[in-house]
Amino acid sequence: MTHIRRIEKHDRDNTQARLAEIELKTMIDTYPDSNLLDEAKRDLRAVQEVLADGVYSVGNFYMLHRNYAAAISRYKEVATKYPDYSKMPTTLFNLAEGLRHAGNDAEAAIYYARIVTEHPLSDRADDAKQHLTALNQPIPEPSPVALARAQQASHDDKNILGKMFGMFKSRPPVPTETTAASSADDGSSTADAAPAPVRGGTVGAAGASSGGAAGTSFSIDVDRPPQPVKKLR
Repeated sequence: MTHIRRIEKHDRDNTQARLAEIELKTMIDTYPDSNLLDEAKRDLRAVQEVLADGVYSVGNFYMLHRNYAAAISRYKEVATKYPDYSKMPTTLFNLAEGLRHAGNDAEAAIYYARIVTEHPLSDRADDAKQHLTALNQPIPEPSPVALARAQQASHDDKNILGKMFGMFKSRPPVPTETTAASSADDGSSTADAAPAPVRGGTVGAAGASSGGAAGTSFSIDVDRPPQPVKKLR
């Protein structure tokens, strides 16, 4: 969550997003029975959306400048690393277009067909069918599993992505609330005995906009200087 709170938008430095991805994957693999598992998977999905956006945007830049080899490389990276990316149908379509413009019709047809098979309800499905027809390639049938998944994904994306919010205007929409327990949840300490928190950059925008809703901020405890030990007589 510390890395997530420092994530920049997809067109800026992605170091914190990559570190957050590593930590979330480690947590998911190491603690499959954790009650935070669903939360971790949700956050990983959001973080990977930011990372995929970055690579996808670079691919679009190269595509715009007709550097098809570089564009193809970026789109393939997205398709391989981030299969749950919300813009996957457009990514596959742009990849196919790059291959077609590069003179590789045979491989382009593969990705046009993937759109029809794996993303039958997407806005790119009809365009993909037209290109397959133009290339004299058969139009495949949608996968029943993909069709059912696409119908469910429409609801899930709204449910997951709709909960995302950014800390600042320069931050991407990654959720920063968490149900993880911290020392702030321990009611055994009094205000006089509590260590002073370090503040500055650790509170999300949701805390400010929603009146400090529970779970939207956290603090780091700083050890106080040790008190002198009294000698027993």
